[in-house]
Amino acid sequence: MKKNHVELTNEDKKTLQELLNKGSLPNRVHKCGLALQMLDKDMSYQEVQEHLNVNYVSLSK
Repeated sequence: MKKNHVELTNEDKKTLQELLNKGSLPNRVHKCGLALQMLDKDMSYQEVQEHLNVNYVSLSK
């Protein structure tokens, strides 16, 4: 059974998507937003780390 690390509300999802679509975010912030979306979709930390090429310490902040 996978652990659900993040649960975003519909409003949170909409706001996050709007921010990511702007394209003017620093790379670090953009990756953080993508990680939140992936974790909300029940991906594991390991899967997100591999997909975004970040380490566990960066992801767990």
